[in-house]
Amino acid sequence: MGRIWVLEAYRQSLSIARALVEVGEEPVLGYTTGREGEDYTAACLASRSFRSSIALPGPADPEAFVAAVERVLKNDSSIDAVIPVGETSLLAFHSVEARLRRLRPWAATSAEVAAICLNKESAGATAAQLGFDVPRSYSVSGAGELDLALRAVGYPCVVKPPDSTVRIGGLKALRLSGDSERRRLLPGWPEGAKRLLVQEFARGHRHNCMFVARKGKLVARFESRVIRADEPWGFGYGVESVSVAPDPGHWRAVEALAEKLEYDGPGCAQFLVEGGRFRFLELNPRFDASVVLACRCGVNLPAIAVASALGEGAARIALVGRSGSYPRGRRLHWLLGDLSGALRALRSRSVGPLGFVIWMSRCWLAAWRASVHMTWDFRDRAPSRVLLRRFFSSVKRALL
Repeated sequence: MGRIWVLEAYRQSLSIARALVEVGEEPVLGYTTGREGEDYTAACLASRSFRSSIALPGPADPEAFVAAVERVLKNDSSIDAVIPVGETSLLAFHSVEARLRRLRPWAATSAEVAAICLNKESAGATAAQLGFDVPRSYSVSGAGELDLALRAVGYPCVVKPPDSTVRIGGLKALRLSGDSERRRLLPGWPEGAKRLLVQEFARGHRHNCMFVARKGKLVARFESRVIRADEPWGFGYGVESVSVAPDPGHWRAVEALAEKLEYDGPGCAQFLVEGGRFRFLELNPRFDASVVLACRCGVNLPAIAVASALGEGAARIALVGRSGSYPRGRRLHWLLGDLSGALRALRSRSVGPLGFVIWMSRCWLAAWRASVHMTWDFRDRAPSRVLLRRFFSSVKRALL
């Protein structure tokens, strides 16, 4: 049994820890303070899957955060490998990455590759070089350029920051269907934004192609289709998804990306699929939040990533998690994300009263039909109790 340091508390941190426990590993939580996501820090600390934890400085002081991680790795020889969960932590290690990787194996791609993936312009350019179908987009840096790009692309269109870690009005992206909606949602240049991408609106279902690569070659794969998200028009985080058969075309594209980038570690390529056509959306250099669905289907991506990082052979990788022969049609639901999305959409008037009722009906139907839930686990119930209690407290505060 090895001790695996899971850096930062997100909802997939719970899934990663539980998956590692399944194969006899001992997850250790490395959590930060003073950032968004304190609910998941509390949930992870309540989980029986994390046997121990290490507090770290928050993202407000990245140098202190990196120094603390390095100090732990030098002083605690019992840690066998590291899994950085968040995108910001991956980028924070860029300047000292080589030194940190000499101290311990990391189940993550390099910071250089992560930076390419997290910038939608560079990721789209890489995909286009490989001949993928990429939605037409323009990069703009001011209100005048924004107006020109909107006229060039036409409506409907999508406006989003090129940096995956940045939000626009609290959202990952805005869908604009016309001038009136533009005036309501984007009346001027967003405060604090340096650049924006204006992209043609691509229809279709979002497919998550989760994988683990080793020196540019895939060693595990799992595919799911997002049915609904926590924002209208399918943007945002997926709240309902289903496992599907690996599509040969999608995976040829993922293989080409992994080889081009010399990718090493876990990742998730996303495509928009309509009919027989698929278009590249983005490549996330981390475990997807819905990795629990892969794990419950027998594809233990966290365990495979650790085995790969430790340099273990194909036999061990095959032992900790199958890939390809997983069950199709298994459903995942994220109840709290669904409820939060419905309330947020109602407050922002993205949906009216009838739309809210329809959303809630779909939410409860999805909860009833799902065989996998984002954070709920009967064997580890405390995290869900923490999250539910905090969710209803936030709703109560909003109503008072």
